[in-house]
Amino acid sequence: MNLFSILEDAAKKWPEDTAVVYENLSFRYVDLYTAAESMAAKLRRAGVRAGDKIGIMCPNNPEYIVAFFAVLRAEAIAVPISPELKPAEVGRIAKQMALDAFCYSSRFKPLIPEGDERAFMEAPISAGAALLCIKLASARATPQAERDQLLGINAACIGFSSGTTSEAKGIIRSHATFLERAKMQRSMDPITKSNSILWLRPINRPLPHRLCACMLEGAKLILANSLVTDALPRLIRERGVDQIYAGPLFFRQLLRSLTREDLRGVKYFISGGSSLPNSVAEAFHARFGREISQSYGLAECTPVLLNISEDPSKRGSAGRPLPGREIKLASLGSESSEGESVGEILVRGPGLFDAYYKPWRLRDEVLEDGWFRTGDIARRDADGYYWIVGRTKDVINVGGMKVFPYEVEEVLLSHPAVDEAIVYGAPEARFGEAPHAKVKLRSGAVCVEKELLRYVNERLSVFKALRGVKFMDVIPKTVTGKVKRTSEQG
Repeated sequence: MNLFSILEDAAKKWPEDTAVVYENLSFRYVDLYTAAESMAAKLRRAGVRAGDKIGIMCPNNPEYIVAFFAVLRAEAIAVPISPELKPAEVGRIAKQMALDAFCYSSRFKPLIPEGDERAFMEAPISAGAALLCIKLASARATPQAERDQLLGINAACIGFSSGTTSEAKGIIRSHATFLERAKMQRSMDPITKSNSILWLRPINRPLPHRLCACMLEGAKLILANSLVTDALPRLIRERGVDQIYAGPLFFRQLLRSLTREDLRGVKYFISGGSSLPNSVAEAFHARFGREISQSYGLAECTPVLLNISEDPSKRGSAGRPLPGREIKLASLGSESSEGESVGEILVRGPGLFDAYYKPWRLRDEVLEDGWFRTGDIARRDADGYYWIVGRTKDVINVGGMKVFPYEVEEVLLSHPAVDEAIVYGAPEARFGEAPHAKVKLRSGAVCVEKELLRYVNERLSVFKALRGVKFMDVIPKTVTGKVKRTSEQG
């Protein structure tokens, strides 16, 4: 099967219904289908063949959706590339991935490596929209053996892990995998044809399975900039927004500007991409009288957990497993910081990734009796709700006791002067290692190390005590917005 069929079927069922909205552009399902079909024809005319790997670089708007489905329609493989990267980084990815061509927004032309200009094409996806460009690589770099492997598993996309603790990995997902995820997403989310969903996260990370879930129901997706909150009340009112998907930073921003009336009509606020600090969830409820739902997943196995509970005791939880998902906690091999039942999350079920790319490893070579090790540590309560408490690589071993950075970060982030914080283990003569932190203060805030140490250590057990704070102007992050923990060591 080809995932393009989902868009094709939606265009037949609901041709005149709105599929995607961005600023003053509105695409009906038939418009989206026609634009992707037309771009696919241009890709083929440019020389793109089945099994080619096509780098896609587009902004967070309908251009990416059209480019992605056009690549699939041309029986090629999409390789999303973040526009946040520098030209040298894009060049390294192009070489590492052996890309055969590029499909990109005209504004990103300076970032694209030199290629075969004879096959260069550009065209708007619709009246008033920006141009999409097509450029073949200087040489077809995909070896035939690799092309056969990719076609053999019906690969749709090669994405990347977030790279928060190591180099990002190439992750191959097939058309069938994305369809399984879309069906699972539809079962977990309250998505119906009447919904108007405001999407404020990077579109090339969790999509297309969320987008496909919308298409399976005929819902409307609205794309916008998560950093521009001033226009949000008007957008909610005019577009009838009833669900908002965003990252934790967006919900922190809302606390500074909007009122309860501004968010009237929105039924669900769903946070994802990284853990939502409990201090933000509590402040959001205090200000707006609403709970923020949370979702959890990884590039290899998303979606996994969802928390849409209104019970305050479940605030901060990543939720319960989706239908079809099996989860177990693998022992960490020693006592946790509270002596609780805590372990690494292992996931089994449909929609798992198909292979890793370079070095090539098929899914069955990675899984352990069908289980995928996430590297995330969680605790589970009696009701089956999971709380993410850290990563296996980030656990701080204090004299044989395990301390999870997230729980110390939660306390730091509850301090009124702290804007961002990252906790890590640093060498310590007596206990082997101990928690230290890097902190970015809020604009205009004044705070000294002694004050923060006292604030945190009054609220935590002695073996979790924070031993040092370094103030930073910027906390390093990956291109997906997650804290890059490898840079915090030492």
